[in-house]
Amino acid sequence: MPTIEGLMHQIIGIKAFYLSCLLLVPGICISSGQNPKKLNRVEVFKNFRFVTDPPGAEIWVDGKLLGLSNNTFSIPAQQQSIIIIKSGYATEKFSVIVDENKPANEEIFRKLKKNYPFTILNEGKGKYNLDVKGIDSLSDVYFDNEKRVSGQENMLPYGRYRLKLKDKNHIVYRGRHIHSPNFKPVITLPVYSRGSFNTLLLDYADPDNMEASFGQSQFFLGSGLSTSFLNVQYLHTEVKRSTVVNPEYVDTLALLIPSIFLLNWDFRVGGSIFRYLDICALGRFKYSPGLKFLGVNINGFDDAAALTGFYGFELSSRLPYFNLNIKVGNQIIEGKSFVFDKNSGDYLNEEIPIRINWPIVSFGLVINGPIDRANNMLRLWKRPILFEISRKRSK
Repeated sequence: MPTIEGLMHQIIGIKAFYLSCLLLVPGICISSGQNPKKLNRVEVFKNFRFVTDPPGAEIWVDGKLLGLSNNTFSIPAQQQSIIIIKSGYATEKFSVIVDENKPANEEIFRKLKKNYPFTILNEGKGKYNLDVKGIDSLSDVYFDNEKRVSGQENMLPYGRYRLKLKDKNHIVYRGRHIHSPNFKPVITLPVYSRGSFNTLLLDYADPDNMEASFGQSQFFLGSGLSTSFLNVQYLHTEVKRSTVVNPEYVDTLALLIPSIFLLNWDFRVGGSIFRYLDICALGRFKYSPGLKFLGVNINGFDDAAALTGFYGFELSSRLPYFNLNIKVGNQIIEGKSFVFDKNSGDYLNEEIPIRINWPIVSFGLVINGPIDRANNMLRLWKRPILFEISRKRSK
């Protein structure tokens, strides 16, 4: 085996259909019987032709500008990140594997997608960070979302998009939308609050029965679950009591049934009909240990330790600050009550069973903050049913 010595050597790599590579390496000595040391991997380049329609787009490979499209460039034989940029068209970003074992002069063709204005707004005041991602035919389109916010005009090609609105790191909206010549180039996205607080007043069909919730908090945004820091129900009902004078005595109770945080739950599943009108199936569950259990006496109110449930439907508006809702369904209350004795100022020890199962229609007022979501909901559909109809261009 020959010996190679010296301070500096030129090493030339030659292979058919590839560019020759010239390397300068320090002097080495390889004697017969020794294993040669690996000096350097010879970098193999291949000719690639980039063609775009229209031509003249910038071709960036591995962060370096090579030139304009419809030309041939030599790039290293390895996985490369390609970016194609042309003014007025969507930027495309994709990866290719340059295989040194395949023939040279491969061609990459891209039909560029023309940009059109698309303004994305949000309900309520303020602006949110906007994340845009193309899907289907737009999967290779590159969007720089670092400084994109709602309320600005975006230049985007026609197609389908996955949009997100973010309040810092919290997602307040996500959904899919269409940018098309058949639709208006302006879209207003709803904002789903990540934890709004509100006061909820329900006036049942019987005006003597009311309910109020204070400080409603949403659990696991989009799960449909919410609970209130305090829920108080005021209920007039007739019950049978056994007295010495009349064993079938019917008494009217004015029950005050409080339940606190995590002892009352709402579950909503549904979606929007219009942008400002929701419909959902509603299930409610509450438990109250009673005022007597808490050691609280409130003059004029009878006590109840009970389980309360509701199942039915809710139709509610979705606006900042004030909202109306209608609930139609069935209410179930089971437990025991204690009559408040005005003479002693305490509750009687007699337990009166409560079993209520009746249909109700309630009308409510929701007072919430500027965040445009009065309830948490597990959404079966991502945008209002009649949303796209309102976006249709007039002929």
